Amino acid sequence: MIATDEDALICDLAETYHIYDYRSLSPRMAAIFSCGLRDDARIKLALAGVRYPLDTLLNVLTYDAVSWLRWSQSKAAHDGGEPPERLYDALLGLVRDTKDNDVLTFDSPEAFEAAREMILKGGA
Repeated sequence: MIATDEDALICDLAETYHIYDYRSLSPRMAAIFSCGLRDDARIKLALAGVRYPLDTLLNVLTYDAVSWLRWSQSKAAHDGGEPPERLYDALLGLVRDTKDNDVLTFDSPEAFEAAREMILKGGA
């Protein structure tokens, strides 16, 4: 768990058990508390490779189904209009943004400074 996401484990232990320094515990006690975390704890979600708890995904799918049913009974649906966008797809990043994205990100301050210098010198 520590190797996967130590920060998530620290947050979960603090939230659940009010343990702010798990290293002060014996390894056995730290393991017992860690394994006893609820299934939707941050660290357990990270270990499972999911971003959202199951109940959140089910709520989103329910919302999408009701939204589609509502749309299907509307005049827009009968006139051939577009169905509503699925919140589930947007939540999981399955929808690609067709707009040009001009946001730049940098991995380090040095990379930012290098790009800034290029812009100030008139480069692209």
